[in-house]
Amino acid sequence: MKLILCALVIILIIVHTTESSRKRVKALRQNNPKSNVFITPRDGPEGTLKRLRGLSGSRGKKAAAVKKALEAHAARTQKAILRYLKDQTLARVQVQSFYISNQIYVRGATPALIAELKSRFHPILITRETYESLSGSRTDNAPRQSTTTYTWGVERIQAPEAWALNGGSNGVSAVVGGIDTGVRVSHVALRRNFIGAYGWYDPVEETPTPNDQNGHGTHTMGTMVGAGGIGVAPGARWMACKGCEGDSCAQSDLLSCGEFMLCPTLSNKTQEDCSKAPDVINNSWGGLFQNSNYNSMIQAWKLAGIIPVFALGNSGPGCGTAGSPGSSLEVIAVGATTRDSQIAEYSSRGPVRGAGIFREIKPDVAAPGSAVNSSWYTSDTAYNSISGTSMAAPHTAGVVALMIAVKPDLTYDQVKENLLRGCTTTGLQRPPVPCEFVLFTYQFPNNEYGQGLINARNSVRRVIG
Repeated sequence: MKLILCALVIILIIVHTTESSRKRVKALRQNNPKSNVFITPRDGPEGTLKRLRGLSGSRGKKAAAVKKALEAHAARTQKAILRYLKDQTLARVQVQSFYISNQIYVRGATPALIAELKSRFHPILITRETYESLSGSRTDNAPRQSTTTYTWGVERIQAPEAWALNGGSNGVSAVVGGIDTGVRVSHVALRRNFIGAYGWYDPVEETPTPNDQNGHGTHTMGTMVGAGGIGVAPGARWMACKGCEGDSCAQSDLLSCGEFMLCPTLSNKTQEDCSKAPDVINNSWGGLFQNSNYNSMIQAWKLAGIIPVFALGNSGPGCGTAGSPGSSLEVIAVGATTRDSQIAEYSSRGPVRGAGIFREIKPDVAAPGSAVNSSWYTSDTAYNSISGTSMAAPHTAGVVALMIAVKPDLTYDQVKENLLRGCTTTGLQRPPVPCEFVLFTYQFPNNEYGQGLINARNSVRRVIG
């Protein structure tokens, strides 16, 4: 009987404690009801972007034309809302206008302000700010000194053989961009090919020079253009934007970086120069579910002649786990392979939603992604081994840079065609449970490897002709 009474007392204490916790959380929410939101006017940028198709000229001229048209559209459709928000001095909100998505970002919006906006400017869409994740995980701190040998990924995709095809050129004249956690600019593998002015933007702190307090961005940039055997295109120059303060990336920061990459500025956000836009942008970030938050950003890049490369995510081995924006049919999405030519278990897979009831294959290609050694942020000579589709995407962006170094005026469609047709399938192993019906033989393309493993030599050879 005593045991039963004791048990009842314990249960009552737990229930009381849980209820008290719930009340405290509710009270906190009531006392701190502000939230960061995006306001999307009824008239989106889609029509403007559609009218810009077929732009000609240099990348800089196209980027400037895209920016000018989107800014004009945003100024017209956002004017009344921005005027109203400017008058709300008592609301103490921070407001930022984005032309690349035609949205207004409000930091610290109260429920009353949100309700008033919906009432005054109906119909508008108001959504909470979202956060995306990095597509890589740290596995070890294996130090690696810079040598004349190459990492396994650089060797596997035959990047040195691609350089030889182009007279030894290893990406010279190409510019790669990275939206990530930043870059340790003083690292021995990266210090020589930073583009300099117009090559860095930090939307939160506006720091004057590239920096990285996480390591992820330094690692991905090393795989793209790092010296000492770690980079696919070590002759290319690089630029970066800190879209991720840590392991997550705020929507407002990513859109800020999207605008910076379309038309770069100095690090203090002055003196824009669209001619400094990169040739290719690596994005090793994304979310689990398909969303349209970055559709217009991606389309603006493509209209300007910038190639978007995205990691597909680390939510495998299940089917239909492709992350967004990698799941978009407008980008080159990359899955990850292991050193023994298997699709990595964690690598996200298709299919993804297409038009109507149709399903489309993703990823587009696969690349080395497991235990990839590259530059690290802890010192100027630090290296680290990481796994993830975050590591596969920069291998692919590096191959894109090698192709563009051969022929700078390649279009997105041409880049993608040469990349896919250059893929190899030899040795790629069928997974235990494929995401597509297999009758006799494992077919390519598929929802694990896409078209196959990227091959720099084959793709560059196709460009050279």
